[in-house]
Order: sequence, then structure tokens, then C-alpha cells
Amino acid sequence: MNTHDPHPQLKAIERLAALLHDDGSPEVEQMSEEQLAVYLKANRVEMAQPRARFGSLLNKMRSRERLEKASQMRTQAVAKAKSILSRGEETLEATRERIQAMIGKLQERDPGRALVYAREFQKATPEDLKLLEEDLLLLDHEDDNSTKAD
Repeated sequence: MNTHDPHPQLKAIERLAALLHDDGSPEVEQMSEEQLAVYLKANRVEMAQPRARFGSLLNKMRSRERLEKASQMRTQAVAKAKSILSRGEETLEATRERIQAMIGKLQERDPGRALVYAREFQKATPEDLKLLEEDLLLLDHEDDNSTKAD
């Protein structure tokens, strides 16, 4: 093969491009991988640096893709969490309304006890509301049973 470098001033990647576009070159598209390696070596085209740069670019692109996917997953998780929290707030508000209605009913039967529960309701944390609702339900059930017994 020809050991004369037709383009001595070009860098390796430019020599590769020049070799591939020379009219006098054999059909590189038709060459096997081994033939192409021999052809490039004969024309002093070193592929180590372009391969390393391409590998580096490929790794950067893969990393960016993973970061993008992670960002999308985070965005979706935040949206889902907000949805769950808003449903929880709706449920919390519904519980508050039920408790207020029960205290209103208790006010008609036992104003003193209703006042105590109203104060507890004002101080109640979201965790306390469920217990307060259960207490009021039990109290209402007991009152119903005592009214039926009379």
C-alpha cells in the first residue's frame, strides 16, 4: 500500500476524512473491519484519540440522559406527593366538618360537655382529630342507647 502521506499538514481526524473522500481510494464502505483497520494504519490515521473523544461524548450524553430521567421522576414524585397531600387535606377538612356537626348536636343535649369538646377541637392537631371524632361517635352512641332505654 501507499506509505506516502498525501496530506501531511492535516490532523488525524482530518486525514481520515480526506482519505474517505478521496476519489482514488478504494471503496471503504465495502471493506471489512479488518481491511479498514489495515487501510487506516497504512495511511497513518490513528483512531485512538477520536475514539476516546467519541467515547467521552457518548458517556456525557448518557449521563445527561440519566439526569434528565431522574429530574422527570423527581417532578412526577413531587406532583404525586402534592396530590396525595391535597387529598389528605380534603379528608382532614371533611373530618373537621363532621366533628363540628357532632359538637353542634351535642350542644343541644349537653351544652357543658359540648363546650369541653369544642375547646379540645380548637387545640386538636390532625392526629388528634380522629380520636376526637371517635370519642364523639362513642358519646353519641351512648346517648342514643340511654335514650332508647328510657
